[in-house]
Amino acid sequence: MIQKFSKLLFVAVFAVFLSSCGSDTIIPGSTDPKISLGTTSGDVTVKPCEVVTVNVVASKGDADLNAIEVTEDGTKVNIDRITWKGSAVGANPILLVGSDRSSVAADLSVKANCSVGAKTITVSIIDASNVKASATKKVTSEAISPSNKYNGPDPVVASIGISNLFSFDVTKGSGKIVSVEVQENSLKITDASRLTFDGKAFITNPESLTAAYQDGFTAKSVGVKNSVVGNFKYKFIFTDEFGLTTEKEVNVSVGSPITFSENGVLLNQAGPSGTGGLDLDNAKGTGSNDANAEIADLGVDLSLPTASNWRQSIKGINGTELKVLKRNAELEITFDLANVTLSEQIPTYHAKGKDIASGQKIVEGDVITAKKGTKYYIFEVAKVVVTTGDNGDNYSLNIKH
Repeated sequence: MIQKFSKLLFVAVFAVFLSSCGSDTIIPGSTDPKISLGTTSGDVTVKPCEVVTVNVVASKGDADLNAIEVTEDGTKVNIDRITWKGSAVGANPILLVGSDRSSVAADLSVKANCSVGAKTITVSIIDASNVKASATKKVTSEAISPSNKYNGPDPVVASIGISNLFSFDVTKGSGKIVSVEVQENSLKITDASRLTFDGKAFITNPESLTAAYQDGFTAKSVGVKNSVVGNFKYKFIFTDEFGLTTEKEVNVSVGSPITFSENGVLLNQAGPSGTGGLDLDNAKGTGSNDANAEIADLGVDLSLPTASNWRQSIKGINGTELKVLKRNAELEITFDLANVTLSEQIPTYHAKGKDIASGQKIVEGDVITAKKGTKYYIFEVAKVVVTTGDNGDNYSLNIKH
């Protein structure tokens, strides 16, 4: 009997030993921590920098809860953007104490990103075994753009060498107006000394606006100085704290405006007496020997048949210098007399021209400049009328000065 009992005891002990060398024992009820954002879960759209509050509900699993961590697109959120249970926090992750280590039900507030766009906020509960559970919320920051009203004409004829003023009303949207920028022909003006706002010189371009203007303003002027004659597009850009803009582009001609734009007719010098000259100052036909005339027709070549003897050529008289501008490399292909709006443009064109060659025929589309003393003229040959037998030939000229 004693031997049998000893054998049974050995078998039992060996069985226990084998069981200890097998697979791990699974303890029923083992769990990880859990977290949700309560009834406030789901995506939200807010203004930039607006505070978003969620109700964090969390419970422990096998280990006590240790901390709550807040990230935005995978990066820890700065503590100055976080409020826990209505108070600022000293760290992220936020250390849990007391009853919160078993379960949590409290409000977490996070200031939304201050730039426009969507971010994912992740709130994670971490237990003492470093097991983590997370819940997310997509937060989209949207803002209303500022707007402007330009209080002036378009196009503008601006004086050269002085500050020309452009008045605006600017209304803010969601954010404060923080800067104004001026572009010229789509390029930022780099010489800030050319620019003013409300009478004060720019330090840089864009220029930062002080608090007095950040909530919007009425009838405040941006000044732009230009020492170069020509036609420009000025763009005025007002930007708010969220990077949203409102802008206005204004067409500007810098210089002295053209005051004379008329059509005149220059007649064949061989026609009736007192013809063949043209006074460019008033576009009136006159004699080819008139002291007030700037140009004269060269008449006819008697060696040629009557039907084709008109020279169809002109000259400057009374000290007038003529330059012809063809639509070639000597003048922009896209030249349009309508774009000559400033007196100062004409000398520039005159410098591009060439002397009219001896016997050169004047044809429709020719553009010619004239200089008499210190005064400049420009005219385009709109039409050439050739007649036979009556010397009624003439040129129709569109004249500006």
